[in-house]
Amino acid sequence: MDNQDRFGFPQDVAEMIGNVGAEEATEALSPEEEAQRERQRAAQQQREVNRRCEEDYLAVVTSVSALFDELRQSHKTTEEKVEAILQRIRAMYEAYPPAVLLEKMQLVRYDERYYQYHAVNVALLSALVGGMMGLYTPDIERLIQIGLVMDFGMLRLPMQIIDRSSALNDGQRVRVRQHQIATVRILEASGIEDSKVVQAVINHHERYNGRGYPRGIAGEEIPLLARVVAFADSFDAAMARKEYQKAKTLFQVMWEFSLNPDGMFDPGIAQLATNGIAQMLVGSFVVLSDRSIGKILEFEPDNLAFPVVNVVGRVIKTSPQLYAVSLSSYMPLT
Repeated sequence: MDNQDRFGFPQDVAEMIGNVGAEEATEALSPEEEAQRERQRAAQQQREVNRRCEEDYLAVVTSVSALFDELRQSHKTTEEKVEAILQRIRAMYEAYPPAVLLEKMQLVRYDERYYQYHAVNVALLSALVGGMMGLYTPDIERLIQIGLVMDFGMLRLPMQIIDRSSALNDGQRVRVRQHQIATVRILEASGIEDSKVVQAVINHHERYNGRGYPRGIAGEEIPLLARVVAFADSFDAAMARKEYQKAKTLFQVMWEFSLNPDGMFDPGIAQLATNGIAQMLVGSFVVLSDRSIGKILEFEPDNLAFPVVNVVGRVIKTSPQLYAVSLSSYMPLT
């Protein structure tokens, strides 16, 4: 993510906003006034970047929604339509700081609109994890594509399975576990034939401990890109708000996935990804459970659920009594 200023924002935004108030700079300012002006400038930059990112994110989700509507009707699309959406997701991945992208991903509802948001989120999150791993650009681009297309087959299921307010019953679970087959058929009909993409789609519900599906393979038998997407897919699903389950914060999910319960995920990927996300969030603002706004100072490696934050000059170690609820696009000036 090149061409960023020292706040981590795209350079064109920084330059556009950087001149705000420049006409007032002719008179000397006290150190306190200069610091206040710097905070105002940074806040303006953050608001503008968040506004642009939200516009881009919602525009991509709208495009994905139109694509999914087409797939529900005809069970196929074209490689060109998929590529047009992939270009927009790649542009977001390259343009915005990871913390800004993560702020857009949080608190998605699990309803009939879930899969269009989930597709964008998994594409972006898989790319972020792939970048942490040092994967080459072609494989990062494949990760974005896998995240977008992996659940095409879900669109062939009845709406009562997709838009549900309770956990799946056994019969519904069997049908869901066949969605990769339907996805591969859609990809074939649409002219999408990259073998790495297809293999990752087939295997993204396999688990490192061998308890996944459809084949129950384990460890490094699972293709690398499928292991990355498996992590991103489950991570985003864990953050989604469900009617039948208490919502989890991003920070709770980070902590739980860092523990890698039952060895579900590649341990190297789980550790690298959760620690990497934590580092990406240092310096970000969060809403706390008492509605105050804090700035993340650091995470303790053994408990990512409770970051250390600065709230109006006070350093606070968050806890179950006062915890971080969500990332915030609001930057206080104090």
